[in-house]
Amino acid sequence: MDTVLHVGDIGYNLHELGIADLFKNQIEPVARRYPYMTVPGNHEYKFDASNYTAWFNMPGKYYSFNMGPAHYIMLDTTIIVKKKYKKERKEELKWLEKDLKKASELGGWLIVLGHHPLY
Repeated sequence: MDTVLHVGDIGYNLHELGIADLFKNQIEPVARRYPYMTVPGNHEYKFDASNYTAWFNMPGKYYSFNMGPAHYIMLDTTIIVKKKYKKERKEELKWLEKDLKKASELGGWLIVLGHHPLY
C-alpha cells in the first residue's frame, strides 16, 4: 500500500491564512488518494503546534500504526529536543516504551520516524 509519511516542517508560515490554504490545496490531490500521515517539526511549534493539530487529523502529535508487515512509530521529536517541553517529553517516552513492547510481540519491521535525527 502506498502511503505518504511527512515528518515535520509540514509547511512554513502556516499561521498566515493564505499560505496555509495554498499548501493544503497543493497536497489535497495526494492526501485524497493516499494515506497522508504527519508528525510536527520545529516549524509547527510557532504556536505550540496548535495550527498543526487543528489542520491535520492525526491520532496525536506522536502515535503508531500497523500497515502490512510493519509497525510505524511517528515521534514528535521537537518535544524531545526542546527543553521547555519536559512534561510532554516524559509522557512521550513513557508511551514509546509501552508501544515498543507491544511492537516486539508483533514481529515484522519496525520503522521509527520523526523530524529531528534520533542520533
